Amino acid sequence: MPPEEANLSSYYDNSGRSSHMDNVGSASRPIHPVEETGNTTGNTRSQITATHETITRVMSQYTLKELVAKEDKTEEEKAVRRIVQSLLSTKNNLTRQLNDSRKTIEGLTRVREEQDRQTLARDQYILSLESRLAAVESLFMETGAILPEGFGGGDPQQSWSSSQGGDDLWTGDGSYANPDLTNQDHTQMDYERS
Repeated sequence: MPPEEANLSSYYDNSGRSSHMDNVGSASRPIHPVEETGNTTGNTRSQITATHETITRVMSQYTLKELVAKEDKTEEEKAVRRIVQSLLSTKNNLTRQLNDSRKTIEGLTRVREEQDRQTLARDQYILSLESRLAAVESLFMETGAILPEGFGGGDPQQSWSSSQGGDDLWTGDGSYANPDLTNQDHTQMDYERS
């Protein structure tokens, strides 16, 4: 007899529960689930014991496959077949539920890992931008260039000025320059150089 089938009767006895038939001649009376407490009646205990003995007796003669294939089953064998098949069905259902739960956990774990990876990449990108911004600000400060208002944390005095029409850029040397360098008037600059 396969180990799985041989252990079914022991499993049934240890569980103390059944929704199937008891012994021969009582196929119409199901055994109701019973909690193993001090209030368990002697009659219920005897039913459980009788059912266990019936299962043990039948399964010691047949494997489940042989029992299912047997054509001229007795009432006792029919009852045992129903009980054993129900136990196997319950076991298979629990196994499927366990596998489904494991797959769900694995899926959620992959999602979380992907979210963590994206968060790390985003944080690294932000740090890279902040580093570049700091480098640009430092370059502007070292070269004396003028930062537009609101750019970085430069000197508030180095900003766009509206005193010369609102569109000129304060150069820091007492003059203004058009912010659009492509249209800058070079006449005064050339004159000063000469």
